[in-house]
Amino acid sequence: ALFEHQSGVTATTAIEWKGSWLAPELAAEAGLLLKDVSPFMINYSRSSYRGNDKAFYVGPDPQLLKFVKPSKTVEVMEDYQLCCRHELHVTLTDSSMEKVLSSEKICKIIQHSLPDGIICDVLLTDVLETEKTGLEAEVAIFMVIYRGAKEPITRIVADAYRSRTEEVMTEVCTLRQNKLGRTVSKPIPYFTLKHLVSDYIARTENAYLSDENYLASRQLASASLYRE
Repeated sequence: ALFEHQSGVTATTAIEWKGSWLAPELAAEAGLLLKDVSPFMINYSRSSYRGNDKAFYVGPDPQLLKFVKPSKTVEVMEDYQLCCRHELHVTLTDSSMEKVLSSEKICKIIQHSLPDGIICDVLLTDVLETEKTGLEAEVAIFMVIYRGAKEPITRIVADAYRSRTEEVMTEVCTLRQNKLGRTVSKPIPYFTLKHLVSDYIARTENAYLSDENYLASRQLASASLYRE
């Protein structure tokens, strides 16, 4: 049992997550999944604090965290899932634009290479024009997210998925070579990531209100991430 927000499960910013006890991440490193978070019902005496008749302070809304071992029958609620992410830079040649331009198509390709219990989400975050890349073609930047629904996610495990993703995507499109092989992000709750993405989309839309193509890519990205 921990104070509310102490576990990091309900963090809505990166600062809140980093300032917490990172309970889901530490559990994943031990091979465990966060299955449930519920109010902690105190049914014992909290006195004898350092030898004095003073109660322990547990905060207004203490939480009880339940961790379980992975099994075929266990599936973690979406907001409790840990996730790691990385960027995938796709060079938009004529052939690759037709095959994998959409986030949904890329997601389906990647999902087939992942083990059961790991879910992939793909989010289009930007399209770089040739003036910015120095290449002959534009580059679409996708955020690839791996989240553990039935299996724990650690950075080492997710980086192996990243390596496999780059292999399978190289077979169907042209990837920007100087962006390959970069380690995935540290694990973060999927709940937290959704808040970070929503905030990012809101900021960039406000900055590019006059750019219809940019806004269209943002709308596609948002729909891809929150498909349910």
